[in-house]
Amino acid sequence: MPMNRKESVVRARIRTDIKEEAQEVLDNLGLTMSDAIQILFRAIAKNKRLPDEFLVPNETTLAAMSEIEASRFVTYEDLKTFKEDVLKRIQTNEKSGSKQAVHQGS
Repeated sequence: MPMNRKESVVRARIRTDIKEEAQEVLDNLGLTMSDAIQILFRAIAKNKRLPDEFLVPNETTLAAMSEIEASRFVTYEDLKTFKEDVLKRIQTNEKSGSKQAVHQGS
């Protein structure tokens, strides 16, 4: 390592069971905890964000993904058709007094 680089010490509290599982994996890979942390920090510094593997969808995102997969959303060929349908749904909701969101149902 070049002499002009400074090093810092990082301390973190980690649940013992998670640390032990991670240590076992790292041992099998021939890496130390320090190696793993340096790899993570380098990826964050280089990409200016967390690696994609860390970006797990929350419940709201998972629900939205499920709705899309179940094809509960209407798709449109063009903007004009979309606008016409949205206006029709709004008018229908106003007449019925419904507070239902426009994107639900078809």
